[in-house]
Amino acid sequence: MEKAAEKGSAIAAAVEGVERQWGSNFSVPYAFIETLREQMFKPSLSTIIAENSRVAIVSPSDPVYVATKKMRELRINSVVIVTGNKIQGILTSKDILMRVVAQNLSPELTLVEKVMTPNPECAALEQLFSMHYIYA
Repeated sequence: MEKAAEKGSAIAAAVEGVERQWGSNFSVPYAFIETLREQMFKPSLSTIIAENSRVAIVSPSDPVYVATKKMRELRINSVVIVTGNKIQGILTSKDILMRVVAQNLSPELTLVEKVMTPNPECAALEQLFSMHYIYA
């Protein structure tokens, strides 16, 4: 995300340079510049999330061990907990550390639903966002 923000800043600086050079004596390029500005500062998530990103999915009734095994296989730090096609929660490596390991619970016996973060905020890849949210 930081690289996307850096690229966005460089493009923004270039756009501002073009605007200064052209001044207020342009109309058609102005529409182009405004469209470009909108795309730079309100891109969709798909512009910064790789198309081949890996997502692991487990059931709330799966033991934590199953979730950690999937995380290790995919080399990722979280799993999404799904029932049917509805997201129920997320389980991160930090959740496992703080809620399982630190509590001396068994990963084989502890169910994901007991230690997951329920109802995470979600967004579609088409969701637009402002670049300043990256660092918030």
